[in-house]
Amino acid sequence: MSDAARTWATGGGSTTKAREALEEELAGFGIVGPGADQLRARFATETEIELWPENLAAFAFFQSVATQWLHAGMGGSIVGLNYAAVAVVANAQGLTLDGNVMADLQAMEIEALAVFRGREERERQQARSRRG
Repeated sequence: MSDAARTWATGGGSTTKAREALEEELAGFGIVGPGADQLRARFATETEIELWPENLAAFAFFQSVATQWLHAGMGGSIVGLNYAAVAVVANAQGLTLDGNVMADLQAMEIEALAVFRGREERERQQARSRRG
């Protein structure tokens, strides 16, 4: 689950179906040669993950609450999920937030937060190095 959340948070996660869809789109638009090769190369740099069937529902729920992150102040750091809003989403989906669902959700939340914090730290370091 942590790998799935980390991949989601970094924007990766290609699948075989996605690769096939890329090939269909390239063919459909008649994109060949270097342009197609560049698109394939960019796609190949994405991380591929595989979820076990028993984790699919938890990961789908995690993705469905991806708009419910809390920020520290206006435009501040992401501090975690808004659990009140998460409960509303779960209720709307007919999902019971039992201990297992919450444990999976929190494991993915922790991993995503680590990715977000790492990104913020790199941005701070880049800003400092630009200032000299």
